[in-house]
Amino acid sequence: MRKTLSMIAEQNKQTDAQANPEENESAYASAPPELKPLSTAPINLRASDDAKVIFNLIGKFAGIGVIFDTDFAPRRIAVDFNNVTLEQALALASIQSKAFWKPVTENTIFVIQDTAQKHRDYDETVVKTFYLSNITQPQDLTDIANGLRQVAEIKKIQQLNSQNAIIVRDTPDKIAIAEKLINDIDKARPEVVIQVEVLSASTERLRDLGVNPGQSASLAFNPPTTTTNNNSTTTPNTSLPLKGFHFSTADYSVTLPGATANSFDGHGDENYSESGD
Repeated sequence: MRKTLSMIAEQNKQTDAQANPEENESAYASAPPELKPLSTAPINLRASDDAKVIFNLIGKFAGIGVIFDTDFAPRRIAVDFNNVTLEQALALASIQSKAFWKPVTENTIFVIQDTAQKHRDYDETVVKTFYLSNITQPQDLTDIANGLRQVAEIKKIQQLNSQNAIIVRDTPDKIAIAEKLINDIDKARPEVVIQVEVLSASTERLRDLGVNPGQSASLAFNPPTTTTNNNSTTTPNTSLPLKGFHFSTADYSVTLPGATANSFDGHGDENYSESGD
């Protein structure tokens, strides 16, 4: 069933490629071929032999072809695989034989000696442009490029100061690391916001409302008067008789102080300003 489904998918892919040849070419140009073994069954292998023999045995289990670099050195290795996938078997064999592999076609791999020169010769490289949005001066772009060279060990970097961009060329793994670093670095600078309010009040605005009562009152005593009928004269009597003494409101007078009612509202100048930075 898996083989039938794989054949149907391959046929559909070929049909799509024939219908859109330009898209198919761009897809192959943008990424290396994807390995598609004929068998995905777990691999069980226990052997001790030359590395080339071990790689060929792994290829037979998965139904893929194996080719070797001309400088691949013979090395005897021992493997013990128990229900491992194709990728795991190839990885274990590569570690023991000090080699690495890459897919050449969908059912063929190329085994190469693991040296720095061979990686430079055979590693797939991609080019990607990163546009940064928080660059304020060219020195910021230079600092990021230097960080990629030192941390990710990427040597092929080109700065575009006019576009705030960095062009990077390296393996897909290093490009992924560069993308992660740039996303972490390309952040807006921290800012401190200070809100300032300036208030100005004028003392020229006066308000006087209410009643201001008097502070003192006066009391006057009115003594009884003596009247003479013959001469029609009236003289005050300053004495108070003890017999039949009485005292009423006619004998005194009270002068109350005046009260002042205030209703004044004088408007002056008021200033209010607010600014923020």
